[in-house]
Amino acid sequence: MKLAIDTRPYKFRVSEDPEVKTFVDAETGEVKEVKRDGKPVWVVTVFMKLADADPETGRKAKGAEIKVSMTSIPEVEDGQLVDFGNLQASEWEFKDKTTGEPRHGLSFKASSVAAL
Repeated sequence: MKLAIDTRPYKFRVSEDPEVKTFVDAETGEVKEVKRDGKPVWVVTVFMKLADADPETGRKAKGAEIKVSMTSIPEVEDGQLVDFGNLQASEWEFKDKTTGEPRHGLSFKASSVAAL
């Protein structure tokens, strides 16, 4: 299931320069680029947190680092405040090939990113 994320209440700060997403081919051991529709998938790592303090307590919530995938070339750099176009979260789950244990988490993707 994909969930659209309303980015208005959040601040996003780039915490690593964007890079092309890669994987290691299990058969050849070769490092390859992840592609979607023939285009490289880029990853932008950001620290995400609520922009404003809780009105009842006056405290700011703690944030989290997330990795956002996209096929558009991100023209942002480490340290910049940014916003995303069409940010979505998806839940994933699979069994670890080595241990057989279930693994699960969230992945994020967007159509674009722009510096503020």
